[in-house]
Amino acid sequence: MPTLNLVEQKESAVKRELEESLGIVRRNNYALQRDYDGFLTEFTKGLYHHFSEGNRPLIAGLREAVAEEAVSIADFCCGSGKGTLRIAEAFPQAEIYGFDVMPPSIAKAKKSTKGNPRVKFQEADVYNFENGNSFSVVTFHEACGTLADKILQYGTKHEVPVIAGKFCCYDTIPDKTPSSQNTVQNFYLKVMRKLHGFIRDKVAKNYVSPRDNVDRDLLSEFTKGDLGVTEAELQIIAAAAVDAKIGSLIIDLNRIMKLIERKYDVGYDEANHIVVARRKITL
Repeated sequence: MPTLNLVEQKESAVKRELEESLGIVRRNNYALQRDYDGFLTEFTKGLYHHFSEGNRPLIAGLREAVAEEAVSIADFCCGSGKGTLRIAEAFPQAEIYGFDVMPPSIAKAKKSTKGNPRVKFQEADVYNFENGNSFSVVTFHEACGTLADKILQYGTKHEVPVIAGKFCCYDTIPDKTPSSQNTVQNFYLKVMRKLHGFIRDKVAKNYVSPRDNVDRDLLSEFTKGDLGVTEAELQIIAAAAVDAKIGSLIIDLNRIMKLIERKYDVGYDEANHIVVARRKITL
């Protein structure tokens, strides 16, 4: 199992780092540039870990947070279900639900269960999610853009005991997909733009676009109230994240702050963009 460095997130430290990082971005007028020399190495390494490890680092984090007793686990953005089945293997007493907006992916996932009654896959749109089950764990792996925010919102609203996920695709948060000054990165963005358009227009007929008057729940109270960040500014920061890691850090910290405000203890692995949050026990 891959190693994971989940660091406990203290509210005061998160607030301080958010304020300092935001100050840097604002002073540079959101025009920060990344180390382009290392982009290909970083991108290749990311692809390698994606295909070789899948969601195993996230499962390692879940093992630290979830007791061995039977639980009900909801895995959002499950795709073809490979990661969901790994979760089922890691928690043999749990009932597992996999949700995704793409019908072909869900059809493929259902075929992969091999009759396992503990694993259930269902077509569902995160932006318009309704389900009668009460989950002990909500998890996601590489939920694009504001999907992660909606999953966090669902989990905290329903006071789910454990919420865990891997953040990615910050460039899909802005209303208009940004461009990069780096040729390779820009090619990737264009491919992703076409993929999202295909999903929206051809595959998922019932998909609710996050741009169509949907509450995306983007900001923590601290980020919005104390730091004066608006959704429009956060979108600019997300666009800057295409070329600067500090942009993605601000978005991660803002999400961590939302969890803290909603009474969760949070562990965060910055290198893997993985968060594992457990609801505080009140006596």
